[in-house]
Amino acid sequence: MNRNLLDTAQLALTLTTAGPWLYLQSRQVRQRVPQLPDCFQAEGQIPGAAPAIRLGFIGDSIMAGIGHQDEAGTLVGHLTRMLAQKSGRTVSWTNLAHNGSCTQNLLSSLPKTLPEVDLWLVSAGVNDALRLRSPSAYVDNLSRLAELEKGVPWLWIGLPNLNDFPCFPYPLRSFLAWRVDQLRAETAHLPAPWHRFDLQTRHTLDTFSPDGFHPGTLGCRIWAEKLLPEVCKILKISDRRLSLRVIAE
Repeated sequence: MNRNLLDTAQLALTLTTAGPWLYLQSRQVRQRVPQLPDCFQAEGQIPGAAPAIRLGFIGDSIMAGIGHQDEAGTLVGHLTRMLAQKSGRTVSWTNLAHNGSCTQNLLSSLPKTLPEVDLWLVSAGVNDALRLRSPSAYVDNLSRLAELEKGVPWLWIGLPNLNDFPCFPYPLRSFLAWRVDQLRAETAHLPAPWHRFDLQTRHTLDTFSPDGFHPGTLGCRIWAEKLLPEVCKILKISDRRLSLRVIAE
């Protein structure tokens, strides 16, 4: 049995046996989880040496900074600041994220001509799992997304472990974590120019925003720290501090 048929069969069996319970729990979560403000900046720059490193961010609430009061605490804020400190270069960014976006939303809402950047970073998948999108359709959407700009690398920044999310009760938590894991596994088939980062971390209560769903300042900092080496590897960026140490010696 191919992957698509197997996924469809597993999903149908799960919804047949536990669908009403999962639906009831999902309604309760929507009513209980608070709606948090965003802390979104469409573009920005951290001054430094030339040439500038240009980053583009596309995706969902993680990129849009939901749950933060200070842009510095968001994933975009942490990553751009860390990259500027590591490289000593100017880091500029463009952010095209929207809260609640899935891969299908991104395909329909993004401009046909994207701004010029050196690397696109994409956060998308949790909302696809909530919409029960099939793994093959998810990866197909990501593949089509990269066709908007073939001349630069694209980085899929990984998906969190929903088993750790305090906002979801059992068994809804396990069901959604399973759907996210299916999407994560399918990204192994992403074609060039995609790069794939598999986020390996455990989420504790102190890494979340007050809604128990979005990453808080600590969660975003940990994610950015893990992403930074991959970004530097793709862009062939060396550590400025190491270079200065070598020159001094």
